[in-house]
Amino acid sequence: MNNLMRWTPNGDWMEVHEDVSRLFDSLVGGTNGSPEQWAPAVDVRETAEDFFVRMDLPGLTSKDVKVSVFEDTLTVSGERRESTEAKDVKWHRVERSHGAFERRFQLGKTVQADKVSATYQDGVLEIRVPKAEQAKPREIQVEISSK
Repeated sequence: MNNLMRWTPNGDWMEVHEDVSRLFDSLVGGTNGSPEQWAPAVDVRETAEDFFVRMDLPGLTSKDVKVSVFEDTLTVSGERRESTEAKDVKWHRVERSHGAFERRFQLGKTVQADKVSATYQDGVLEIRVPKAEQAKPREIQVEISSK
């Protein structure tokens, strides 16, 4: 399997820790008074030319989302606000997550931060992160040497 992320000390463990914390919080029904955190579903693929990220963000607008790139790390953050439609209602079930989110992707290759593009349509955010020329694979012509 082609591994997209570069291993970093503590980085893998921090991600596992966050996943276990989210699971525990969902089982015990809370986050001890802190704002609820959620993580939108995401697909990340890599080609020879770029990285492509597709993230599900239903119910948000493009103004609710921030995309940034620093060195080889792509960060997507935002917030889904809780609906304030009705105050005097009795909720029977609440399954939709609300609150702030942040997803970071260490791409492991140099990228062209000034050429990153992001589009948002029908609840799906798509981000294209072009690789820098030095990060793209190059084929080297092998010449025959005469002795």
